[in-house]
Amino acid sequence: MEQFRRFMRAKGFYLALAACVLAAAVSSAWAIRSITQNLIGGEESAPKEEPQWELPETPVQNPAEDVPVEPTAPPASSSASSGSVSASGSQPPQSTPAAPTEPPASPAPAFVPPVSGQTLAGFSGDELVYSETLGDWRTHNGIDLAADAGDEVRCARAGTVSAVYEDGLWGRVVEVTADGVTFRYTGLDEVAVSAQQTVAMGDTLGTVGECVAEAALDSHLHLEVLKDGAWVDPAGYLK
Repeated sequence: MEQFRRFMRAKGFYLALAACVLAAAVSSAWAIRSITQNLIGGEESAPKEEPQWELPETPVQNPAEDVPVEPTAPPASSSASSGSVSASGSQPPQSTPAAPTEPPASPAPAFVPPVSGQTLAGFSGDELVYSETLGDWRTHNGIDLAADAGDEVRCARAGTVSAVYEDGLWGRVVEVTADGVTFRYTGLDEVAVSAQQTVAMGDTLGTVGECVAEAALDSHLHLEVLKDGAWVDPAGYLK
């Protein structure tokens, strides 16, 4: 016991100093550990700031003060008469009259009358009529158009001269055919065309002569029309 006391008196100061140093070291380590944990926890709990996007400032190409403004014309006075002069001395605008509309052109005729006279006798079809020249009843297969001897006979419809011949009852005959329709001009005196000749509407085919089968009638042109070989009324083609 006495030895322990001696030891403590001799070494006690150093032991106390070592204990103080150790306690200070432990306290420092504990404090550093606490501070480190607080710092780490604070960083994790701190809210993250979102990046802020800023639009670049674009200079205005045409400032409002640099844009030219067109002058606005003052409204015309509704009370001014059409013949009055404005304050500036100019006449008010006047409406332009509409151009006259031309009537539509008439369609070209499909046929022309071969002579200019009236109809003396019409087409009878299947009906029998009395012939004063021949003294019998028969069908009249064409129309008789009044014309003086020597008058020109015109082509009623364009086509090709399909035949030129002499007939004992109908005199000189000219036939013009187109699209299955044949115009037969009979009782001609002079003939101005020949077979296979192409003729236009209105061309001269010859002159008016005499029809032996109708000699009792006044001077005329006897015209017949055949469609697909059958007689039809010529008046339907001369309207």
